[in-house]
Amino acid sequence: MGAVVLSLVVPMYNVEPYIGKCINSCLHQNIPIDQYEIIIIDDGSTDNSSRIVKDVIRDEKNVRYIRQANAGLSAARNAGKAIAEGDYVWFIDSDDWIESNCLADIVKLLETSKPDILQLQYRYTYDGFPQYKVPEPCAVDESQSGKDLIKAGVMLPIPAQFAIYRKDFLEEHSLSFYPGIYHEDLEFKPRTLYFAQSVISYNKIVYNYYQRSSGSITSKFKLKNGLDLIVVARNLYNFTIDEDLDIDSLLMFNRLISMSINNALNGSLSLEGKDRSVLLTELKKNKDLFHIYMQSKKLKDIIEGAIFTFNFKAGYIVYKLVKNIMRQ
Repeated sequence: MGAVVLSLVVPMYNVEPYIGKCINSCLHQNIPIDQYEIIIIDDGSTDNSSRIVKDVIRDEKNVRYIRQANAGLSAARNAGKAIAEGDYVWFIDSDDWIESNCLADIVKLLETSKPDILQLQYRYTYDGFPQYKVPEPCAVDESQSGKDLIKAGVMLPIPAQFAIYRKDFLEEHSLSFYPGIYHEDLEFKPRTLYFAQSVISYNKIVYNYYQRSSGSITSKFKLKNGLDLIVVARNLYNFTIDEDLDIDSLLMFNRLISMSINNALNGSLSLEGKDRSVLLTELKKNKDLFHIYMQSKKLKDIIEGAIFTFNFKAGYIVYKLVKNIMRQ
């Protein structure tokens, strides 16, 4: 078997201040260029991102730049995955960057372990102080199946870019990103982990996860955030039905479904007028999902789920009241 080839997929959209640093970090690596490729999917940028990228990659032979009409992050990632020629795919967000000369050790581990998913370590990065924040590492020192991890109550960090995926594994299970939504990683990562036969971690920090103070989809809750969280919850719920999950695995998925619905509910409190009304109408249409709350071991969740399931309006009144008390 020959050396593992790695595909770095970098979707970008209007990231002029960040894209140069991101692409340069991918280029400054310690493996031959025939052992990895960089695929840049320009999702219809209207700023100077395209020009910056073309200047950076001018003489690089292992880089492909592809421009498409704006279709969102999921579609851009899927487009990059579809044309990737590597054995493994690493999705890298265009406002983040990876550590210089990190790929040699990563590829070596991929060659020896051959996992479906290689979990990576990361740190949050900021413009101000502190400059870095390092979370608890997610260490999987011996290869385990995703199902075993889920049954043990272990969910890998949700952002898709914190892991590297075997391309054939993604194809075998038709794993892709749901197009047109925010929170796409919350819909993608649990399903992907569930199917993985082999998961292991690389325990050095290699990914720098940049926290923008503004301009990202998470900086302010919008109606679309809430509607898309409902889509995520519904898709995960349908997945549990289609795959007929065992009790232990179902517990983890139910937590994620409940979290998605609760985040949509909480976000509704920051909306006003028609936006709040639209979101609450959609939540009411999906009120069957609230019965999942009743499978919790917490009395508060059980009561909340029962009220929402049988009388959505009363449930929302109680929810707002509790939230207001908690804020005082």
